[in-house]
Amino acid sequence: MSRMNFEAPEPETDSRSDTVIDLRSDGSTVADLTAATADLTAATADLPEPPKRVNPFVALAAVGALAAVVISGGSYRVLLVALSFGAMILLHELGHFVTARLTGMKATEFFVGFGPRVWSFKRGGTEYGIKALPLGGYVKILGMHNLDRLDDPADEPRTYRQATFPRRVLVASAGTLMHMLIAFVIFVILYSGTGRLIDTDNMQIKAVSATVGSVASPASAAGLQNGDRIYTVNGYRITGTVGSDGLTDLLRVVQSNPGTPLEFGIVRNKSLIKKTIVPATVILANGATVGRIGVTSDTFQVIREPVVDGVGHSVSQIWKALPQTFSALGAFFTPRHLKTYGHSLVNAGGPQASTGTQDPNRFMSLPGTVNVLADASRVDIRWALELFAVINVFVGVFNMLPVLPLDGGHVLIAFYERLRSRKGRRYRVDVAKLMPLTYAVVTILIVIGISSLYLDIRNPLKLF
Repeated sequence: MSRMNFEAPEPETDSRSDTVIDLRSDGSTVADLTAATADLTAATADLPEPPKRVNPFVALAAVGALAAVVISGGSYRVLLVALSFGAMILLHELGHFVTARLTGMKATEFFVGFGPRVWSFKRGGTEYGIKALPLGGYVKILGMHNLDRLDDPADEPRTYRQATFPRRVLVASAGTLMHMLIAFVIFVILYSGTGRLIDTDNMQIKAVSATVGSVASPASAAGLQNGDRIYTVNGYRITGTVGSDGLTDLLRVVQSNPGTPLEFGIVRNKSLIKKTIVPATVILANGATVGRIGVTSDTFQVIREPVVDGVGHSVSQIWKALPQTFSALGAFFTPRHLKTYGHSLVNAGGPQASTGTQDPNRFMSLPGTVNVLADASRVDIRWALELFAVINVFVGVFNMLPVLPLDGGHVLIAFYERLRSRKGRRYRVDVAKLMPLTYAVVTILIVIGISSLYLDIRNPLKLF
């Protein structure tokens, strides 16, 4: 039996070796060219890669989806709110990315959106870009758990799993910290910058019209002024307290009495004065006759505070919102509420949905939230900003729920590993054992996302 030879064969000698070695007339050799190539590679290693070509079909689909959102909303406000959510997602991921870089971890991808890549570029070992579905974003940090395999074993020291306990907790919770920072900045702007809308329980006149239809405005003729407070009408107290909508009460009294003299109690400069006003008769398009006096009024006033007070109240507002968020999450997952939620899904769009009360504790999809914020901005941008701040608090808290794939799951693992480690010997959680629970959580999130989107289409939440 002949012996098998596992050794690599000797390279064959080529009679044209002189031609291969002496490539140029000046005597440059392969070794010279190899060295030059290495120098060129080293010189260009830090240069950014050119942006990858945009897929025209994906780009067209993204533009079409954006146009559909704008058209369906019927307003530029929808686009602005959608861009605000995009900025929120970007800042969330930026929190993870910056803290990962500062703590020595390696992040290889930073994308806004999911699905097919629309546009990207690579710089400093990280690929940045945008993907077609604007439903979130992600930062890919190497070695998030024991199942995460590396292409280059040399990157192991820069993985998340090799970092110290404080660094892992910081990176995992950085997204939530960014949401709290966003909420804090918005509250400070509202308290000390633009001012907050506060329900003062006082019906105040914001504007007095010169005419009502084709006749002179009764309010203008009676001498009402901007800033006057409507205290009573025919002795009836006009208030904006809970259980009584002052604006609705005022409209009801005025609209139901066209041509009938009404006695208004007006507070001006802390003095109560009486004005008799006869509402003008206005015939609506449906033939109904209503009374109008020609004023714009509500119970809200803009209150501004010094910056120091605004900072303190902003922290207090976030602190108050935390237990409210936990309470809302707990209320949603109770058996009674889940039954109500299922009933809402079955009857969405039907007569019961249109006549019943809307569930204040139900989840809202991203399009539904965008539309609600757009509605709030139509009344006053301050309402929209305050609601956006509260949404950031909610998203931050929800993201810290101690289950994978949420950030709170990674924080819980870090704490558990810390508690189980002994005498300098690091305990590591086997994430494979957590995968069944993770898949269950992902399934629940998908069900909530699809069902909330369905409800927002069939029975959208309305502020007014």
